[in-house]
Amino acid sequence: MKVSFVVLQKGNLYGAGEEEIASGLYAAYAHASSLSLVKKMNRINLEIDTTKLPKKDFYTGSALLFIFDAVRGSGGHEISIENILTRNDTLFVQAKKHAPEGPASTVMTQPYVIVSLEKPTLPVQLEFIE
Repeated sequence: MKVSFVVLQKGNLYGAGEEEIASGLYAAYAHASSLSLVKKMNRINLEIDTTKLPKKDFYTGSALLFIFDAVRGSGGHEISIENILTRNDTLFVQAKKHAPEGPASTVMTQPYVIVSLEKPTLPVQLEFIE
């Protein structure tokens, strides 16, 4: 069963990994936990505007999912969320990695995407698809 979600922001971190965020999925079920992760994301460059993150949504049963790719050696990399669905008592976030087409800038980047959805009652798992 598909789950509805909203992409709040996507982009790249440019700290060459100094943010110390491993690739994978991070779920935030409270505003404070999302701010803690955003603080790490903003450690090197101001990437996320915290005023654009929902506050009231957390009180109405929403959650934020932060999905990070590995640190890449060039620009042009991106992550997109293709589907979020329930299957076998697990909530699967299906993401797709996009590599640059043609020449790309030589800069260390870490692609990310932030989505908002109804707070899951099931375990959440990230699944990269082709």
